[in-house]
Amino acid sequence: MVAGTHEIRITAISGIGLRGPTASNSKIIYGLTIPPDDVSNFGLQALSNSAFLTWDGSTDLDVIVGGKLKIKHTTDTVDPTWSNSTEISGTISGTTITATLPLISGVYLAKWIDSTGNQSVNAVSIITNAPSVIAMNFIEELEESGFPGTKTGTAVLEGALRLDSNNTISEQPGLMSTWPRMSALGGIASSGNYLFEDAVDLGSIQTSRITTALSVTAFDADDLVSSRPLVSTWASIAGDLIHDVDATLYVRTSSDNITFGDWGKLLVGDYSTRAFQFKIELESDYDTHNIRVNSLFVSVDMPDRTSSGEDIASGAALKSIAFPFDYQVIPAVGITAQDMETGDFFEISNKAVSGFDIIFKDSGGTAISRTFDHITRGY
Repeated sequence: MVAGTHEIRITAISGIGLRGPTASNSKIIYGLTIPPDDVSNFGLQALSNSAFLTWDGSTDLDVIVGGKLKIKHTTDTVDPTWSNSTEISGTISGTTITATLPLISGVYLAKWIDSTGNQSVNAVSIITNAPSVIAMNFIEELEESGFPGTKTGTAVLEGALRLDSNNTISEQPGLMSTWPRMSALGGIASSGNYLFEDAVDLGSIQTSRITTALSVTAFDADDLVSSRPLVSTWASIAGDLIHDVDATLYVRTSSDNITFGDWGKLLVGDYSTRAFQFKIELESDYDTHNIRVNSLFVSVDMPDRTSSGEDIASGAALKSIAFPFDYQVIPAVGITAQDMETGDFFEISNKAVSGFDIIFKDSGGTAISRTFDHITRGY
């Protein structure tokens, strides 16, 4: 562990805890192979503003050949789950044993994924309160309360976003007494998405850090007590684990807030761009399994930045100073003046995100020329 780092705790988190009435392991349902072992010896070192992550190599051939490690992150340190976390790593080969990712307070979780898509049953986690070396400043937070954005193949029911049913009531055949729940008519849509109502425009190209938080649960839309067999055969009252639904956040960016690029998975980390748009995609591999998005938000933060100038001659007039980049908000300005005589003073005016004006005067209020340094700090 490097000097100055903070507490790190390693725990194992059980399967995502999404329940329904089918068999307890989707890999068995679909006849696939046994899932890979859990990740072992998952560790973190805080180095500067980066998290240096290590783990033991997998011994599973299906991971080594064509498999990968997936790392997620969540800010929820009380009840961190795989389903409520956002991917932070991108693709990490199944033969890799280290990765360097952004250092963010919260929980890092890891699972092996083999070449056929099977995941480790349990997510292994690291909880860290190691702060970022550079201060982060809140810019924008998008909280999709009520989900008023554009919905495709999704619907809002009881305040939560979920995959829509395939049929409307008028399209559903048979007697009403034989129908499943209204939200499952014709089966659940296999996929759908939700486009956030609002986008984020920073005004100019900036480097900002994106973090997310979401709360999701899975359920069987046709899980009625009346349709179950004898109580003595139930694995649990809540039902069995559901592993075949997923919720994935996506982002696309723009350098001019007009033309946006392609959608890509949102990886928690730093982006250098001007504008962002966000969406979430929901997927289900079984026609009665659905996913419920209870809450969803994205936070955009920016690090402090500094600019400076040295040995600047003011001239006996108003001197305009331009920053090398535009700040997001007007920064703090510090002045160090040289060769000042008794009664001399300076006045700063027209402070803006792009620069400021300064003038030096003597005790009588007459403009004079002096040499000065300046330093600005902000975001």
